[in-house]
Amino acid sequence: MGTLQKSITINMPADKLHNYMKNPTNWSHWYANLSEAEKITGEGEAGTIVESKYSVLGVSMPITTEVLESTVNVWRGKISGAITSEQSFELVPRENGTEINMKSEYSIPSGVFGKVADKLVVEKIIEHSIDHTLENLKLICESMK
Repeated sequence: MGTLQKSITINMPADKLHNYMKNPTNWSHWYANLSEAEKITGEGEAGTIVESKYSVLGVSMPITTEVLESTVNVWRGKISGAITSEQSFELVPRENGTEINMKSEYSIPSGVFGKVADKLVVEKIIEHSIDHTLENLKLICESMK
């Protein structure tokens, strides 16, 4: 299992940022390589289930996201499908907005990308996707003012 952690500061109060982030209809706007939700059960609170697709190296794979925790300070979810992951976003209020600490613990089942790329390439792609996800979130939220 791999683990990646990244942080970014967004010029927006934590409660407003959380309200935007938790809404599953917004996820595809800011989460890199994620398609629009195909099915949503819930509104982003704990227990919400979202079915969508995630693309890696041009391969679109079905995934299911279950929201495990959704508070002003923490969003945590479990992703299952071709890629298994548990992700969390910790929102820490700062003078100039909110610091977001994103953590992704993931595993890639053997054989999923065996013919396309080795593990190191896929891990670098996931890291790049997380960087873009946080950058997208910052750009969108800071333009909402």
